[in-house]
Amino acid sequence: MSLPTIKLASFGDAQAISAVVLRCLHEVNVKDYGSTLTAQQAETWTTDGVLGRLRERIMFAPVSGQEVVGVAVFDDKQATPVFVQPDLHGKGLGSLLMRAIEDLAAEMAAPSSPCLRR
Repeated sequence: MSLPTIKLASFGDAQAISAVVLRCLHEVNVKDYGSTLTAQQAETWTTDGVLGRLRERIMFAPVSGQEVVGVAVFDDKQATPVFVQPDLHGKGLGSLLMRAIEDLAAEMAAPSSPCLRR
C-alpha cells in the first residue's frame, strides 16, 4: 500500500471522519479506557460533533483513494487527538499526520508567514 495523501479536512469529510474515529474508539481505545469512557467519547464524535470541531479547529485527514482513513486535530497549540483506521496502524500514517501538524505549527509561528486561522 502506498501512503495516503494528507489533506485539510472539510465539512464533506465529517461523516467519514466520524466513522474512522468511532471504529478506533470501539476497537482500540476501549482496551485502555474501558467501555464507559469510550461511550462518552463516542457521543462527541458523531458527524455533528466532527462538524463542530471543523468549525473551531484545523483537521487533517489522510485519504487513500477516495477513503478517509484517519484524522488529526490541531487546536492552534497541539495535535489533539490523532486517529488512524485500526487495520492501518503501524504503517506510518500517524507520523505523516504529526508531520502535517508540525509543519503547520512551524508556519504559524513564523513571523513572516500568514497564519492559517479560522
